[in-house]
Amino acid sequence: MPAIAEYHDEEIRARLIEHLRETLCVGEPLTPQTDLVMAGALDSLMIIDLVAYTEQTFQVRIEPGDISPQNFRTVETLSRLIIDKRSARAADCSPSGQVIPG
Repeated sequence: MPAIAEYHDEEIRARLIEHLRETLCVGEPLTPQTDLVMAGALDSLMIIDLVAYTEQTFQVRIEPGDISPQNFRTVETLSRLIIDKRSARAADCSPSGQVIPG
């Protein structure tokens, strides 16, 4: 698995779409802007699966407060959440790679 810094924004979206295509039964094509809520693609179990996939694949921690319709509505909004989490994680690390206590 690539290091977290090696994922580019487009690759994050592509990996999310690939995972969703493999696990969802959606009658329409998935794009970064597809409304997953309106398409009926997300139920509580799918959200749990998507959180687990996101945490494992992109090495970020999705907090309970992050699980909201605005963050999970589209691949684009979930991608932004991942990017924000990665940016925050990078900012918390010192040049030596050690986490700086908050």
